[in-house]
Amino acid sequence: MKKIPAMVCALLMCTLSLTILPVASASLEDAGTVQTLQNRVVSWFTLDDSRVGVLFPDGNFEVDDFSSGYHSMNFEITGMAGTNVAKADPSNSLVAIGTNEGIVVINLATMSMIENTSTEFPVTSLAWDIDGDIWIGMTGGSRNALEYRAGAETGQSTQSHSIGITDITVLSDGRIATSGNDEIIIIDDLSGNPVTTLTDHNDRVLKIATDSSGRLLSSSADGVLIRHSPSDSWSTEIISTSSSNRISYLNIEGDEIHIGGDSGKYHSINSTSFSIEEEFTIGGQIRGAHRGVRGELYLIAALTSSSKVRLFDIDSDGDGIVDSQDAFPNDASETEDSDIDGVGDNADAFPNDPSETQDSDNDGVGDNSDVFPNDINETLDGDDDGIGDNADPFPEDGTQWADDDNDGLGDNPAGSNPDDCPGINGGSQHDRQGCIDSDGDGWSDADESWPISPNGTADTFPSDRTQWADSDNDGYGDDPLGYRGDACPTQPGESRYALIPVVSNITGAITDWIKIDQFGCPDGDADGYADHGDHLPEDASEYLDMDGDGLGAKSDFDDNEASVKTKEDWCHSNPSDKSDYCAGLLDAEYQAYVAETKAEGGSAWSYYSWKSNKESGEKSDQTKESTMDSRIEEALTYGGMAFVGLVALLLIFNGMMKMGRKRSFTKSFGGDGFSPNASLAELAAQEAGESYEGMGGVVEQGDWGDEVQNMEFQPSVSLDSMDDVATVSEGMDYSTDENFESMAGLPSQPVEQAESAPATPTQAPPIPASGLPPGWTEEQWKWYGHEWLAQNNTN
Repeated sequence: MKKIPAMVCALLMCTLSLTILPVASASLEDAGTVQTLQNRVVSWFTLDDSRVGVLFPDGNFEVDDFSSGYHSMNFEITGMAGTNVAKADPSNSLVAIGTNEGIVVINLATMSMIENTSTEFPVTSLAWDIDGDIWIGMTGGSRNALEYRAGAETGQSTQSHSIGITDITVLSDGRIATSGNDEIIIIDDLSGNPVTTLTDHNDRVLKIATDSSGRLLSSSADGVLIRHSPSDSWSTEIISTSSSNRISYLNIEGDEIHIGGDSGKYHSINSTSFSIEEEFTIGGQIRGAHRGVRGELYLIAALTSSSKVRLFDIDSDGDGIVDSQDAFPNDASETEDSDIDGVGDNADAFPNDPSETQDSDNDGVGDNSDVFPNDINETLDGDDDGIGDNADPFPEDGTQWADDDNDGLGDNPAGSNPDDCPGINGGSQHDRQGCIDSDGDGWSDADESWPISPNGTADTFPSDRTQWADSDNDGYGDDPLGYRGDACPTQPGESRYALIPVVSNITGAITDWIKIDQFGCPDGDADGYADHGDHLPEDASEYLDMDGDGLGAKSDFDDNEASVKTKEDWCHSNPSDKSDYCAGLLDAEYQAYVAETKAEGGSAWSYYSWKSNKESGEKSDQTKESTMDSRIEEALTYGGMAFVGLVALLLIFNGMMKMGRKRSFTKSFGGDGFSPNASLAELAAQEAGESYEGMGGVVEQGDWGDEVQNMEFQPSVSLDSMDDVATVSEGMDYSTDENFESMAGLPSQPVEQAESAPATPTQAPPIPASGLPPGWTEEQWKWYGHEWLAQNNTN
């Protein structure tokens, strides 16, 4: 380091201004732990009036605001290797930290690490000299102090201890003092002169420091504190606390010396008398001490894994709260002033609001803010109209303060936004405000003093929210976008529709007309179409005339062609049309037939039916013979068998009848002696009314016994094949033209002539403007469209 004359150094140190903190005159009471830190503190030191530096062993360093015993972190530096010691420079702008890997320097203004220097061994002690260089002591390696500047070793070093170096301080004259485990203190001026060795301790010297008078203080492991006076041949003053009190903390704060041991014992030393003023035992290892502005004492002790801040203070007013924590140390009725407004929380109606202390009407609003401090129901008058906001329905409008019907409009007619119907809750807003509006469209319902349009502005349509005015009084509202809006609002009318043209974007020609809704326009023929959108405005049955020929589309056969009005016009203009109607119209012979048939009162056939029947009649003679042959052949095949069967059945029945009579005769006339001839003679006599006596001895007429008993019939003729049928029917004559029906006695059936299919139409009729009839296809229209047009008399 640079050589500085002792006189200059002493003068410089004397100019330092240090705050002298008073020691409490009365005995301090233990107020207990006020805060617990969640880590062990290695080093704790004050930086200024409100900040402290706190070093933890895990590589974290914090700068905290420290007030009333509470730490509040200002910033932190993390990520360092294991940390051992920290000291601020004399200006309190830099902090040097000794780690297991070297030296770290923190800039307190920028809150950043500005140096990180590696060393061979862990740095366990350090000090700043008056030139701003850092002196360090390490555990292991050399046992002396080494000088570092700007992150590099300068080569300057002190004389070594025989065992290990424990602490370093810089005297006011610039000399470097080191302490060691060899129980001595070495004072080295770095000039090569013999060093000063102080051997006043009987145990390891743990901490050394200098006070504002340039005196050197040292503490040892056996609880001894010694003050050495350089100006008096290093004379000593000794305080012995306890042989078991290992004094590991030494800090000089103004005229007060703080020492603390690893056993939790603390002593406050009066610097003037160099005597013990206070002694406290709190447990743990004392790592910091700070005297408050009122004389209270804060002790920081490191425990196994945490640290605590212990408070010692007096209680001047005896309220159980020490003065440093009592906002009113001389008022036993108050201890806190949370909002710092000078009124204790017990008396302050608003302890967290510095602008308020009293609430006369107990409405929760302080008198300073309460416009109505004596009215519990009111606190504000936002519009300054003298009516409190709670009672004022218009708290931001000074011209209104009442709304009897609660419709949101003020009752004052001279105020802003007044209610036109102050006694009626209404929602109208357009013609007048606050009156009844049944449909909610903003227009009021009419009343005796407020008529509807056109004489007034009340709602003409009170049940229709889309309409409200009817200027021409035709029943249609003026709003064109509303329901059934009037397309002619100034002209009364009953129209419902209108025709508008469809214009080609390419040619500009009208290609079609479409029907639209159009209400309220003049409609002279009362067909529902507005006159300006009606092609035939004087014809109630027509409104569309596509071809402009003066004939409506309903009557015009082809409304796309002015020259074609009727179906006849069409047929004459289109001879290629082979439809039933057109073909018949152009066939003179058919027309003659129709005229003749109608004259006779008959119903004429359609053209193609007539033509087919005509052609069929010409061919009937040629087909008659072939038709009869075919039917005879069928009769031979099926009727022959039936005829033969019938004949056989009759023969069998006749035989059965004869057998039955024979048996009856035998029974009546004596069995086998019966003579048929005699029987016949007798029968003849009987029929003549005469008596006849014969073989049988019959003398008078009796019953003939003609009743035939029930008999079982079995056919005597068997028809085993078609040959038998042919044999039976050999005598039948089929050479005549008589058909089978007449042979069987049935009425003759006329032969139906099949109509020939009409020729395929070559051209379909025009499709109506309304399109194909529902359910029709184009193919059906091609064949039968002409008939549909004729029947419906339209295009």
